[in-house]
Amino acid sequence: MDSGVPASASASASAPAPPKHKTCRKCKASYDPSANTRLSCRFHPSFFVCRRHDDQKRYYELRDGDPPYAAKFYDCCGAEDPDAPGCTTDLHRSYDDAQD
Repeated sequence: MDSGVPASASASASAPAPPKHKTCRKCKASYDPSANTRLSCRFHPSFFVCRRHDDQKRYYELRDGDPPYAAKFYDCCGAEDPDAPGCTTDLHRSYDDAQD
């Protein structure tokens, strides 16, 4: 019996398959949710900042042109390279997941 709906239209109306890979909102990497472990995601839980370290010691390197008070580092671990690998690991969290 013909329902009057073309076969191609009824096939596209079914729910699409969930994406195999998701993008992590912490480390921005693509990941497979079925292989997600507490060691999968490496990230910095704090911001890269420009200020003195909390203990006010000058154990960091200043670059040419930096004002004397400028220290650039991750607030969580003190790493001075903006491309430093994350200091914390956890599960990947997708943009689709609820916020913590």
